[in-house]
Amino acid sequence: MISKFDYIEKNPKEFCSVKRFLFHGSNLGKVEDGTKLVCDSKRTKQNLEIVRLYSDDLKKGEFINICSKYCEPNIFGNKTLISLYLNNERLNKEIINFLTANNLGDLTIIIKSDQLSSKSSIRSFFEKDKKAFIIACYEETENEKITLISKYLENENIHFSLSEIKFLSLNLPNKRLEIKSEVEKIIIIYKSFGKHKSIQDMLAYISEAAENN
Repeated sequence: MISKFDYIEKNPKEFCSVKRFLFHGSNLGKVEDGTKLVCDSKRTKQNLEIVRLYSDDLKKGEFINICSKYCEPNIFGNKTLISLYLNNERLNKEIINFLTANNLGDLTIIIKSDQLSSKSSIRSFFEKDKKAFIIACYEETENEKITLISKYLENENIHFSLSEIKFLSLNLPNKRLEIKSEVEKIIIIYKSFGKHKSIQDMLAYISEAAENN
C-alpha cells in the first residue's frame, strides 16, 4: 500500500500495528528518519530489539532463517524489528516469498533502499500488499525544507525570522542529510559570532571554507 512520508510523520501512532515497511528513494536522510519514526512509535507500546542487516552481507537463505528466528519474542520478552538495507535486488524473491508465506508474528520488518524503479518486483509487491506500507523518499519540498531548518534551529534555541529561514532554504540543498549538515555549520557560526554576521555572510563563510578545503 502506498503512503506519503508526511502522513507517517504526522500520524506515527497509526502505524504501530503495521509490520511491513519499505522506505525507498535518493533522499537517504528521509529514509533514515522514516525508519526512526516507526521504531520510536513502536517503542512507546513495547520493548523493542533492533536488528540491522545489509543485503550485501547475506547469503542465499539467510534472510529467511534470521527472520524466522525473530518471529517470536526473545528470552526477555522483547519483540524484534529488523531493519534491512537493500543494496541491490538479488534478495527480492526471497523477501517476497517470506512475506507472502508469513504474517510475521511479533516481528516488524523495515526495508530501506535507494530509489526503486517502477519495474522493481519488491516495489510492486509492497504497493499491492494491503498489510504493508511503501513510502517514497524524494527530495524535500520548499515547505519541508523550511520546517526542517526551523526545527534544527529551535532545537539549539536559535530563532531566525521567517524571511531569513526562507533565504536559507533557497540556498541549501534539497536532501535531508545535506540540509542538516549545512544548518549545523550555520549553528556553529551563529554561536561563535552571534548576530554580528548576517545569513548571507554565514553562507559566504561556509562556501569560502569549503573552497579552501
